[in-house]
Amino acid sequence: IAGDTNYATAQYELGLTFGAKKEYVKQEMIARKLIKENLGNPIQNYNMLGNSLDDQERVDEALAIYDEGIAKYPNNYLIIFNKGLSLFKAKKYAEAEIEFIRAAELNPFHQGSNYFIGLINLMGKRYIQGIMAMQYAMLLNNESSKYTYGLQYIDESSILQFPKMEDEIKLT
Repeated sequence: IAGDTNYATAQYELGLTFGAKKEYVKQEMIARKLIKENLGNPIQNYNMLGNSLDDQERVDEALAIYDEGIAKYPNNYLIIFNKGLSLFKAKKYAEAEIEFIRAAELNPFHQGSNYFIGLINLMGKRYIQGIMAMQYAMLLNNESSKYTYGLQYIDESSILQFPKMEDEIKLT
């Protein structure tokens, strides 16, 4: 291991492979080792560990890892974005919105941050803000099919009467 410049990269790629295979415990073990031994790209390692914990539905642990990563790398939009995703999945929409806005402030060209800002605004019945954020997200990459739910929601709805969403929320 000592002096092997490819070890950390190989371990990180192995962790990603375990994640793709939904073997999250193995992915978690690799990410923890990389962080503990300070190997490879620490930002990628924090994201992989947080995502792995989130995929195991261990949201509180994932949030703690993201917070640890944010404390060390406060200007990294991707750790903040991933924290927002965990909060969103946990239906903590107001907290998630704060994280997505922070991520978008750090990287205004990050499509995912803008998409989720839009989606949360639509869910909170702030339609103009939601449509504007969705439109901007699609302008950033109009070929991505990953973020089409919000556009389908806008397209299938009348601006005067939006259908009830499963998770209607109240925002201040």
